Amino acid sequence: MTVAELIPLAAKVSIVILVFALGLKTDASDLASLLRGPSLLVRSLLSINLVMPIVAAVIVMLFSLHPPVGVMIFALALSPLPPLLPNKEGKAGGTAAYAISLMVAAALFAIISIPLTVAVAARVFGGSFYVGPADIAKLLIFTLFVPLAAGVAARRFAAGLAERISSPLSRIAGLILLAVGLAILVGAWKGMVAQIGDGTLVALAVFVVMGLLVGHLLGGPDPNDRTVLAISTASRHPAIALALVQMSHPEAKAVLPVLLLYLISNAILGAPYIAWRRKIGVGLPSV
Repeated sequence: MTVAELIPLAAKVSIVILVFALGLKTDASDLASLLRGPSLLVRSLLSINLVMPIVAAVIVMLFSLHPPVGVMIFALALSPLPPLLPNKEGKAGGTAAYAISLMVAAALFAIISIPLTVAVAARVFGGSFYVGPADIAKLLIFTLFVPLAAGVAARRFAAGLAERISSPLSRIAGLILLAVGLAILVGAWKGMVAQIGDGTLVALAVFVVMGLLVGHLLGGPDPNDRTVLAISTASRHPAIALALVQMSHPEAKAVLPVLLLYLISNAILGAPYIAWRRKIGVGLPSV
């Protein structure tokens, strides 16, 4: 097996471990917490699955971007939430149950919304885009639903063991992801630098900032919900975004540098928002 084949395999394995570890910390009741608030569920899906694809389409039209860059931004807007989000949102003061149930709800909705949005985009903007529901379902079943369900089941029947191994597994997965990220960064560094001066970095920054703004506004009156939805709307699953590009545009090249620039932009621009939410004590216990 070559290094080029090993890197995506390691990324998938680390994501599966990470989701399983997240399941070990999750009660089954958390997965359906959004069903108890249908208004918040609708606003959440509207923010993540409808508004952000529109934002991405506007960004692509307004900026003079290379075609692969536009494809990747649109793919990011279609992708559901990454499994790292519940931990990130918890640090910002968001509620864990909402974060986890939102990740599951957005992924389920993505099975329908992604193919539908791709079909609409093909008619509006032209092109031979196609992503089927079965393609998305298969991707999410093996990277999200199965490992999460396995973790939740393990917690149900062996709570003590689940509590002991969840954090070590998360750290292992994080180290693997870090190694994968560094390997990709080394290989894509020149491509990233080349993208900085052509409007790509500004377009990605606008995408992230708009995600934070849209999610914050649609989060409703509860400040905890606003925090979770803002971070969720701005953050997308990089592996699924890359898979979407490969499924709909297998000829697209040089998308990895764009993906890395997005991840860096999201981390840098999201940090002040998280710091602000922590500073005002959203969701944090009083002392």
